[in-house]
Amino acid sequence: MSSEEMFSTSQDISTFLDTWLTNKFLTEAKQKVFDNYYASYIAHFGSYIRYHYAQQTIEVLELAKNLESPKLLEVGCGCGTESLYFGLQGIDVTAVDIQDELLGVARERKEIIENQLAKKLPCEFINSSVLELDTTKKYDIIWMEQAFHHLEPREKIIKKLSDLLSPGGYLVFSETSAWNPLIQLFLFRFRGFNTIIKSGDHIWGNERVLTPCGLSRALGKVKLATTSMRYFRTMPNIRLADRLLEIDKAVPQLFFPLFTHYNLVAQKPA
Repeated sequence: MSSEEMFSTSQDISTFLDTWLTNKFLTEAKQKVFDNYYASYIAHFGSYIRYHYAQQTIEVLELAKNLESPKLLEVGCGCGTESLYFGLQGIDVTAVDIQDELLGVARERKEIIENQLAKKLPCEFINSSVLELDTTKKYDIIWMEQAFHHLEPREKIIKKLSDLLSPGGYLVFSETSAWNPLIQLFLFRFRGFNTIIKSGDHIWGNERVLTPCGLSRALGKVKLATTSMRYFRTMPNIRLADRLLEIDKAVPQLFFPLFTHYNLVAQKPA
């Protein structure tokens, strides 16, 4: 497979990620970090999880399509998969995370892609808390994938996100659903009632998941209006789920406690 095929803008994001899961492009230390970060996907990245992984970014791609020279901020970018993919689509991306080890992987992946394609990606990786970002720079889209429930203090975070958005800009959340009773049981066994952790001056959420209704209410306090909400995925990443994908797709949104994830889009007034 050629470099152009491996990093083609026409492939979906699940194929892009699979390229990295099945090839050892990175230096040894960075590859170890990447493999640990994506351990469950390396163990199994079948049709079920590939479908839902690609579904997560639908709203971002649709919004970007309708914007001229869109600027996107990803909060909690990890190893940078979504940010790099968005950059390949021509979106101007700023990606932040507080874990420099993960950012090192993201930066090396960016360099590999740029060397293979002989062109620069409009993608910058920054070691920063979202609260430390300069609000004089505005973004058309802010994307957060499984990040919001780790950020505290929540009210301050939401206000900051609003301040970073351009007028008419969009916040896109992909989150674990607090409606699902099995998710709640698992999280309770994992962390009990200790949903907020403090260490010195630092505070973060300990898997403090929300229902979309709760998230929408919190956003409404700073005049961010929910424009769409979509539940998805009912099963864990197991091989059996691959055979049940079509059944999973057919579950009506009405049965929201069955779903483990949701995407919510909110807009700032123009």
